[in-house]
Amino acid sequence: LTVGLWLRFLRSKTIGAWILTCVALTLTYFAHIFGWLFAGLIIGVYSVTRPKFREWFLTAGLFVPTALFYFISSRAAQQQSGAEFRTAADKFQSFWNIIHGFSPSLDWVSIAAVAALFLIGAIRNRNSHSNWRWIVAALAMLLTYICLPIGYGDGWNIDIRALPVLFILLLATASIGPRARWFVPLALLLFVVRIGNITAHFRAAQPQLDSMAQAFALTPMNARVLPIVEGTDEDPIAQPYPHFWAYGVVERGWFSPYLFTLPGLLPLQVKIDVYDPDGFWDLSYDAPPDWNQVRDDYDYVWAYDVGKFEAGLDTIGDPVYTSGKLELYKIRKLAAPGASQ
Repeated sequence: LTVGLWLRFLRSKTIGAWILTCVALTLTYFAHIFGWLFAGLIIGVYSVTRPKFREWFLTAGLFVPTALFYFISSRAAQQQSGAEFRTAADKFQSFWNIIHGFSPSLDWVSIAAVAALFLIGAIRNRNSHSNWRWIVAALAMLLTYICLPIGYGDGWNIDIRALPVLFILLLATASIGPRARWFVPLALLLFVVRIGNITAHFRAAQPQLDSMAQAFALTPMNARVLPIVEGTDEDPIAQPYPHFWAYGVVERGWFSPYLFTLPGLLPLQVKIDVYDPDGFWDLSYDAPPDWNQVRDDYDYVWAYDVGKFEAGLDTIGDPVYTSGKLELYKIRKLAAPGASQ
């Protein structure tokens, strides 16, 4: 939307169009900084293909408010850990995320359908031609995906965020003239089918998630809950359980040490110094937690698929709810020294 409004501004050169584009760019910044960066990349690369210095000056002015917001308030560049990069093989394999969904078959059909639209649009079509400026923009986004790290600081899977934008840019690289209107129903059909697939997957997951959600009501408000969750190598989009416990924070005010907090970047703060065992972020624990510290610092343990820790959990708590691979343990607190029995 922001890039489209900017293109409209290039045609009209009116103050109203400039203001509207600036507002859209600012809203994009507050939606997500990567959206702002990608919009800036597209606009910048496209502008280079049009050597009009007045346009460059006016376009640069669009970014002044958001640049000020960033330098005044952002602390993203001050994170402690540096960048991590994928291997070349992993980068190539991750390119599949450009159109990744819940059905591999539908993914293939979608790619074939888009390729067919390009082919049909070009065959015996005098109005068909390439939009070279958008080809340059798409190549710049592809290079961005290749160069971006997989992680920086506490951010992860950074590079694949460029892929949906690249996919949209690819659709702009060809112009097929009046024939394009016949493709609109086909594009809408493909969109509806993919949304239907997402909806079906969502509905199919609800019975399991509803069962797990019943554990929330068994805890008092503002309880201290430690999630211990292990995962597998399955597709991350098929793993709702790593984050599902966080609904307890929303619904019951749980305290958990794994709330995503970055000083100066997010408003949340963890002010309680509690034990947080290693392994949560990798969904894999090489060593058992310190059960004595868990007992001292927490009221409950949300244990998902950690049967190997069942013996340790039994020494400090009692299971109060079980649903599939989930077990909710209530911690048995030790009586204070000298307390009446």
